[in-house]
Amino acid sequence: MLRGSIITVLSSEEKDAINIASMLGKRDKMEERVYYRRIGELVRSVLIPSTDSILEVARAISISSSFYLSMPRFTWIEGELALLAESANIPGVVLTSDVEMFMKFFKELNISKLVSTEFRELDGDAADRGLVFIDRAFNVKGVSVVVLGYALTRVAVHDKFIAYPVNREMTPPRPSGTGFSLLGSWVLLPLRG
Repeated sequence: MLRGSIITVLSSEEKDAINIASMLGKRDKMEERVYYRRIGELVRSVLIPSTDSILEVARAISISSSFYLSMPRFTWIEGELALLAESANIPGVVLTSDVEMFMKFFKELNISKLVSTEFRELDGDAADRGLVFIDRAFNVKGVSVVVLGYALTRVAVHDKFIAYPVNREMTPPRPSGTGFSLLGSWVLLPLRG
């Protein structure tokens, strides 16, 4: 069974986000904003959402098991990122060189307990949330629809999925092996339905 963690790196400064992600993993050759690292039996996936879209940031942190929030300055963008990190209610690290200024603005938030002036690694298995986040879907001739995404639950042979928001049932076809199980890891599933 594959297990792992999904970490989102939040920063208004692209170079800061890339620097943090590079300390956590190696950049995927196909994905500019995705990094990976295998740690024993675990797979660490690191996501860097673009702050150009608050929805992209919200989507990334909503499927994450932890976060890193870099606070190089204190503008409305950092305020939005701090509120998203707070609302995610997941473990994280807030990196800032100005702890006093951070506390001036954010001392009421629970993430104020996560402040650090130095980078430190944070890992843990993804919690089972009972869903699979689909990043892409496409047809493969002779297979049917194939989806790519992150499994935030165990996936096994004969499992049925409900695709939201269309509320349509999907079933993976039976693989040739005995079965598979995933949690907190990248997943590729052929689906019927």
